[in-house]
Amino acid sequence: MTPQELLNANHIFLNSYAPGERSTTCPECSRDRKKRTLECLSVKIDAKGACWHCHHCGWSGPEPGSGNGQDGEFAATYDYPGFQKVRYPKGHEPRFRIRHRENGVWKWGAGGADTNVLYRKDEVDEQIELGRTILAVEGEKDVDRLWLIGIPATCNAHGASEPGKKPKWTIEHSKQLGGADLVVLGDHDAAGYEHQEVTCKTSLNVAKRVRRLVLHEYWPQCPKGGDVSDWLDAGHTREELDALIAKAPDYGPQVPPLPFRRHGEKDPLDDRTWAVDGLIPEVGTGVISGQWGTLKTFVALELADCMMTSRPFIKFDITRPGGVLMFALEGQNEVAIRIQGVLDHKGQRLNPAPFYWCEACPALTDPKTADVLIATAKAVAAEFKERFNLPLVLILIDSLIAGAGYTKEGQDNDAALAHAVKMMADKVSRAIGCFVFVIDHYGKDTAVGTRGSSVKEVDADLIFACLGDRSDGGQVSNSRLALRKRRSGPNGEEIAFQGKAVEMGLNPKTGKMETTLVIDWGDDGQQPTAKPKWNEWGRSNAVKLLRRTIMELLVDCGEQVRPFADGPMVRALKLELVAAEFSKRYVAQGDTEKAKKNAKRMAFNRAMDAAGDKITGREIGGIDYIWLSKPGPGEAGGGAGPKPTEEGESGPA
Repeated sequence: MTPQELLNANHIFLNSYAPGERSTTCPECSRDRKKRTLECLSVKIDAKGACWHCHHCGWSGPEPGSGNGQDGEFAATYDYPGFQKVRYPKGHEPRFRIRHRENGVWKWGAGGADTNVLYRKDEVDEQIELGRTILAVEGEKDVDRLWLIGIPATCNAHGASEPGKKPKWTIEHSKQLGGADLVVLGDHDAAGYEHQEVTCKTSLNVAKRVRRLVLHEYWPQCPKGGDVSDWLDAGHTREELDALIAKAPDYGPQVPPLPFRRHGEKDPLDDRTWAVDGLIPEVGTGVISGQWGTLKTFVALELADCMMTSRPFIKFDITRPGGVLMFALEGQNEVAIRIQGVLDHKGQRLNPAPFYWCEACPALTDPKTADVLIATAKAVAAEFKERFNLPLVLILIDSLIAGAGYTKEGQDNDAALAHAVKMMADKVSRAIGCFVFVIDHYGKDTAVGTRGSSVKEVDADLIFACLGDRSDGGQVSNSRLALRKRRSGPNGEEIAFQGKAVEMGLNPKTGKMETTLVIDWGDDGQQPTAKPKWNEWGRSNAVKLLRRTIMELLVDCGEQVRPFADGPMVRALKLELVAAEFSKRYVAQGDTEKAKKNAKRMAFNRAMDAAGDKITGREIGGIDYIWLSKPGPGEAGGGAGPKPTEEGESGPA
């Protein structure tokens, strides 16, 4: 058939049928328009024959088998209810088209047919009723291949979308698989895996069961774009496919298992990480509670000073020194002078100190408050690292009743609200990697403990209770700190203390002396702790190292000096020399040289502080000297010569 014969047979008439491209009216859609002059049909004539395409209605031709040879024969046809999908050989564009019959003639497009219907749907419905597993694949070729080996399968008419474009598999397709045991496969390319994902996700909770099978995981040689037909062509069998279907994993949100530990993989002692040795863990939450007037906040600030200066807290060594952040929600105008009082009168003066505070925060019972506190703490921690090369190790919240945000009477007895505060503090502690103390009040019955819900004490890792005997006039005596709850160590131990007034200087406005309180630990709440015997240097490694360093330096480097004009001669050491030698001997850990140097300095200061009255110092001739004020057997210093050891003592180390 010549190009002219082919065109005329389809009611296309031209002025010339010579090779070339022309435009004319479309016989398919022009007859439906009043004006038939729109030349919307493009016609091409060349050595292969003639072809055409209407830009208005989409009609094109010729049909395969018409004798033109332009498109060649179809590679395959697939029948759906009301329409047919045709597949051209590879290299042809487009590769797939849909057509329908109208008055016994094939026309392109689906006409009025529903293209959402699944391929071989009637057969699939029968297999679902029988309880058979249904495979959803990407194309009709794969579907037919699977049915040939006895495996029910289906697909959608439009295949897969390009990655990032609107999916062609929709909920309308999935609804047709309600009640099915569905296994979804995809071609081995980006479009195929995205189509597989959409099919699984859309069918979840619609089909009875949804599983996902990725052939490439079991067939590494799978070519790009490879599918189940390629897998079968490679020599794999129906039985092998059945085995893969049987172990295909269920599709759904992947819930990772909780992390778990294995006994023996780590030394148990490595898990005990302390901020304060044997007392306060590095990460956790606790409560400092007590009656009104029992100096809870002052105890908290005493702890803060110890954390900043490495001074032991009561009898417990600081193992993780660092900075402190306080949320002062009551008594805000007292914070500055109180922390300064501790810094000035408890051993080491830091100026400035790694101590920051906020005077407000959102309600502690609000779950969102944790995020605000974490953001604030991270900003503070960054400054501590930059300014002091120290971590943020302690957060104080003073107090719960002032910051909880209770709006009704009795809400402090609400277990849910109390637990919400605990969860908030836990979240902050874990996010920052520090310990969080909440300061709270006792109720009227001191035997019960912290006021309100018992959840506060049940949930806490650590509870300090500030106790005391209060007179009718409000005077508190017999003050003591009870270690009410500890995760490690005995509970109920009590340590006596008293509030000691210290002078802070003259107020320039009033001319009067300003004072504040610091905690003075004692054995009965009124008297300071009895001074240790001469050779009770304590068990701290730093203190032992200091004593050994002084003893060895005194032999070779000691100088006879007279500290006081009317006093005896003593054998003394230059403080700078002792500090330098101590630093050489002390092994410190740290990420940088600056961090190690800082750790050595703090260890030396801690050891000097712990030595107490066993070491005396004085500036002589512009140089700082130290000497042993109460030497033991064979030890030089003090101007009094060697002293015998007391009964039961072992002499110098």
